[in-house]
Amino acid sequence: LVGEEQNLTAFAAFKNRQKIIIGTIEGDYDATSPEDLGKIVWPLIKETIAGKNRNALRELAAASKANQVVSGIEAVEYAVTTEPCATLFVEENYQVKGDIISGSHSLVLAEHVKLWDIIDDVIDLVIEKVLKMGGSVIFLNNGTLAKHDRIALIVQNREN
Repeated sequence: LVGEEQNLTAFAAFKNRQKIIIGTIEGDYDATSPEDLGKIVWPLIKETIAGKNRNALRELAAASKANQVVSGIEAVEYAVTTEPCATLFVEENYQVKGDIISGSHSLVLAEHVKLWDIIDDVIDLVIEKVLKMGGSVIFLNNGTLAKHDRIALIVQNREN
């Protein structure tokens, strides 16, 4: 939230808006270009994202210890269709070409699929399924999920 002190105070008085405020920057930025304003707020945004990512990775580690994590695209895609999903973690630029066979919910990677059956990004389909089931999706920096083959899913109430 950016603005002069009196405006920040007035806006903060609305308790229902507190969840959407990640931070405040005081000042008069009426004459500031959008590009320059972006440079001013970016450090605050970057810090907030980094904090959320650290929390997300702690959540993933705890779920992993509790045997509630499925890793790798094939296992994640299958789990999304068979188990209640909580949170999907995926690296930002991770893409997989392939197809999902109807009925069996099996993922077939691109090298085993006829050219006209290939879906450009199976990851997008997995994300859509998780969101439709009421789960959440967290994007992390590339390399963060190396031990999970770039994608991991926390499933609810999984048997040990």
